[in-house]
Amino acid sequence: MFWETRNTIHVDTGEKVLVILKSGALFRLSLPDGKTTLVRGDHILASPPDRARRIVRGR
Repeated sequence: MFWETRNTIHVDTGEKVLVILKSGALFRLSLPDGKTTLVRGDHILASPPDRARRIVRGR
């Protein structure tokens, strides 16, 4: 399980919670179809609601 803030992503490993800074990080994500993709943390550097608004506005 994970959750995020504007600048960080929190990952619960079951034993502890890791706090990872988005800036400068590279994330490998597993998609539902089994494929993986890489996402630069700098590209998702915003809170989820702000990112959604930016996508809807086309920025």
